[in-house]
Amino acid sequence: MHKYIIDQGVSSVLVTLPQYKSDLMYDFYGDKRNKLNKILRERAKNIEKLTVCDLDSLIKYKYMSKSDRKNFWDDHIHYTPDGYDLIGEYIFNEIKKLL
Repeated sequence: MHKYIIDQGVSSVLVTLPQYKSDLMYDFYGDKRNKLNKILRERAKNIEKLTVCDLDSLIKYKYMSKSDRKNFWDDHIHYTPDGYDLIGEYIFNEIKKLL
């Protein structure tokens, strides 16, 4: 998909998967997420006009304080409005760099 978009002359954004509470509860989830993110980052290195928005580095559930978890997470999968704002601002700022 990214290659097709870039071939049309448009820049593209690739977003990694952030850590979730489920990753801490079940090793399987974190292992799969880490493998997928590694593949995404490696492939992105070879594609011009592709910006990586690394949500995995931005949002580390394991290292968040309880108050940050409450502020950014609605449950173990979905974000609160503040959480979505954090993600939106981060992606917006990465896209601004392309302009």
